[in-house]
Amino acid sequence: MAADLPGFGAADPFRPGPRLPQLDRFVDEMVGRHGASCSAVVVGNSLGGLLAVRAAARSDDDRVGAVMPVNAAGFGWTPLGRVLARAAGRRLGWLGSVPAPAAVRRQLSDSIARYGLYGDKQAAVDPMMIRLLTDQLQQPAQRRHILALAREIVTEVNAVDIVPLVRCTTTVVHGRVDPIVSLAASRRLATAIGGAQLNVLDNAGHCPQLDAPDLVFAALQDLVRVVRATMLA
Repeated sequence: MAADLPGFGAADPFRPGPRLPQLDRFVDEMVGRHGASCSAVVVGNSLGGLLAVRAAARSDDDRVGAVMPVNAAGFGWTPLGRVLARAAGRRLGWLGSVPAPAAVRRQLSDSIARYGLYGDKQAAVDPMMIRLLTDQLQQPAQRRHILALAREIVTEVNAVDIVPLVRCTTTVVHGRVDPIVSLAASRRLATAIGGAQLNVLDNAGHCPQLDAPDLVFAALQDLVRVVRATMLA
């Protein structure tokens, strides 16, 4: 089961107030709904990876059987990621109103999206995936909203200074050429979770499910097999 997080994609907008608690409640509701009859394997990328780890730490029963954070945010940035995080922490809404020709704006946003999403710069990209992100950045009001939302979320994510205690089976996946989340961060996460496996994908970036979908799916299948074997034992 895949779902858009609140405030993103086709999901409902955020309610007033802190963002992480709302996201945590949403993930808990998903786990409660789909992990009631059998243990759930919770997977998330970037912010979703942080939420997956937090959900596993909160689970005090068998509803979460395993967790797979993918380039999880919140445990360390690359130098570029630190710059972006600091920038997002400032009030940059005025950037959303900077005028630019539509063609220039489109080319710039497409290039940024490709760099941020894909690790292999020579690989063919999915234009639908690029446009799914950049279509949200073409109007000044949209850009101001996204910049403000990024500022709020990054501020909350940066306040997460410890790795939550996770007891379930864990595979940490990391795309080695991620420009935002450092490999050291994923190593720290895997080390802090007893028995966690770290799976580094050499040619993948911030979203390994785009660069190496077969490898990410294989790691997920391995976790599902572990959970099933545990349930049958």
